[in-house]
Amino acid sequence: MSIEQITRISAIATGIVTASVVMAPVARAGSLWTYQADSFTDKSGDSTMEVFGMAYRDDGDTVTFALNANTPLTGSWSYQNYRQVKDGNVGWGDLFINLNPNQALNQSFASGEVLGIRFAGTNDSGIDGDVYSYSNTPGETGIYAGVTGKSVASYNLGYSSLSRWENNVSGASYGDSRLNKDYFGDSNAKNVIASYTERLGDIELISDVAGLELDWLGNMGKQGSQTIAFSFDRALLGDNQVDWIASAFLECFNDGVGMYGTFEEIPDTPDDNVEVPEPSMLMAFGLVGLVGIRSRRR
Repeated sequence: MSIEQITRISAIATGIVTASVVMAPVARAGSLWTYQADSFTDKSGDSTMEVFGMAYRDDGDTVTFALNANTPLTGSWSYQNYRQVKDGNVGWGDLFINLNPNQALNQSFASGEVLGIRFAGTNDSGIDGDVYSYSNTPGETGIYAGVTGKSVASYNLGYSSLSRWENNVSGASYGDSRLNKDYFGDSNAKNVIASYTERLGDIELISDVAGLELDWLGNMGKQGSQTIAFSFDRALLGDNQVDWIASAFLECFNDGVGMYGTFEEIPDTPDDNVEVPEPSMLMAFGLVGLVGIRSRRR
């Protein structure tokens, strides 16, 4: 299924996954950013496992996502002495964008309606082929269509189900309150890309996050020590409006966050190559027309 087909299907998907009380994302007037807070107390493990929230903006040309947490882009290296963590690193999984908000994430994996973004090149994503190669050398990043997912939690001292995580933390949250363990698949939840049908293009990791003018504290009430931001070309997704659910978990499922959003339709623009007749030419055409009319009247 092509990305154009996916976006056409997703344009009519506007339902709500669950009927719980809605904690809507915050979009402040005058701001290009839409924010989604996570719980500030639902991490498992040490403080580097806490995810605080996420945000996005779409200016018509570029889409940018930002994640706020205590987890660095390259993950935590506090687990090098654990044989269960073969690369000694526990970090971010991949970001999934469900292009059909009417259905659960695993259903969208099956129907080919999920985009995947690998932004952390050192994680255990399947993009590099062998998902368990555990190389510390950064692999390929980018945005991919038609992805399937898998869990690498068991190789990162992680949880076998989201129910187990919920039972072990205080105030478990998935960001937007419409999202729950059933949406993600509970014991069949995924946190990295397993395979894909098409690589759509590159992403740009943004090093100057201060220049993005994100205000986590003002919009969420609290913030973590790390902001990870990346962008991609909006045109990669076609011109249609796209409604979606985006989510990202840590490789261990110790925390994560999800949000609803929309990429607005890209309006048609006039063709700059179309030649517009000059006024003198238009006048000439008008005179010719008048002569023709008078000739017919004689």
